[in-house]
Amino acid sequence: MPSRPTTRRRAPAPAATPTPPLPVVPDAPPAALLRRVPQQDRGQRRVDIILDAAAEVIAEVGVDGATTNAIAARAHTSVGSLYQFFPNKDAIVQALAVRYTSAFEQLKDRVMALEVADLPLHEMMQGIVQPIAAYCDANPTYRHVYAATNDAVRGPSAEEARLHEAVVSRIEALIARRCPWVPAAQRHATAVVQVETVHAILFHVQLRPPEERPALREELVRMLVCALEPFDRMRPAGWPEGRAG
Repeated sequence: MPSRPTTRRRAPAPAATPTPPLPVVPDAPPAALLRRVPQQDRGQRRVDIILDAAAEVIAEVGVDGATTNAIAARAHTSVGSLYQFFPNKDAIVQALAVRYTSAFEQLKDRVMALEVADLPLHEMMQGIVQPIAAYCDANPTYRHVYAATNDAVRGPSAEEARLHEAVVSRIEALIARRCPWVPAAQRHATAVVQVETVHAILFHVQLRPPEERPALREELVRMLVCALEPFDRMRPAGWPEGRAG
């Protein structure tokens, strides 16, 4: 069922094209993951090339199938040069996890700026979901690295947990800006469920054929809109139109 039109005030419209997924500036790997920390730009470029090569190899064969020899060959360097910076494959995978966490932090700040809460609901949710989905398409290694660095029983890594809480907090803030009459506990519960839903569905959509993905993602947007529409309709009588407070 199509979402109901709302009477929300439309903010000055950004360009209609989706936020591009790139460029996202990768963070340097933490020193704890490196055998030797680069002291010059040339060394940092070598680390970045190794990580780029690792991402390509893992996208093709998965984490278990990737080897340091294959990564070094893809990076056009010797395995000895690789080991100058990374002690083992696990450190490379962990460094990629840091890179992706940093990228999603940047995407969060770009596509979940508080001002998007002033947009019509479908436009707001589509503007959040589609750029994240585009980044996942452009970086197929992410799902392999996520699965390798987060445990279904013990829970997410510390960095992934921090990112999760940051995104939940941002969604709560968007709901509070859009519908300040919604109780804080309800905002939090809704934000947690929405974040978990988006992550799980986008993760599994990556396993579907590419031609199916746009329709599945649009269905995700519609589901998120349906969950938030009641908040718009809860506006107390006499509450002024547009964003409050």
